[in-house]
Amino acid sequence: MEYIFHPYFVKQYNNRWFVFGLREDIGKIANLALDRILDFKKTEGILFQRNKEIDFEHYFDNVVGVTIPANKEPEHIILKASPNQFPYIVSKPIHTSQQTINEEECLLSLDVIPNKELDQQLLSFGPDLEVISPASFREHIGEIIRKSYEKYFLMQKGCTEEL
Repeated sequence: MEYIFHPYFVKQYNNRWFVFGLREDIGKIANLALDRILDFKKTEGILFQRNKEIDFEHYFDNVVGVTIPANKEPEHIILKASPNQFPYIVSKPIHTSQQTINEEECLLSLDVIPNKELDQQLLSFGPDLEVISPASFREHIGEIIRKSYEKYFLMQKGCTEEL
């Protein structure tokens, strides 16, 4: 796929570098993983369109990672950690907005825009972390877990006998 891209900002997340810029064909900011770019060339006769809209110093303040979902606002997310995992999550916060609500109950909060990177981060704790609220985000994470469960435990009999 070819398109004109005006690069503005480079950011690293999860051992991968991303470039952010204006994709001229869609008229929106997009991110590209640098290691996935197969080729690029300078296009003659195209004037560089400067970034006049986004302050990249604060662009990522409300998300985990590099994906900024369109037209979404931060949500107040309540999490419950297992007693064994709680000190680890407190010492290495999931996001800068993280607050401890109740140490005895191992409750934490985040104020973030849900995205795939947040899903991955929360799911990486397995059964040691539970989304308490909001209900819609709890259901979203539950649906991911349900689909994973079905892949591993609700297979038809005989599906794996020859493996």
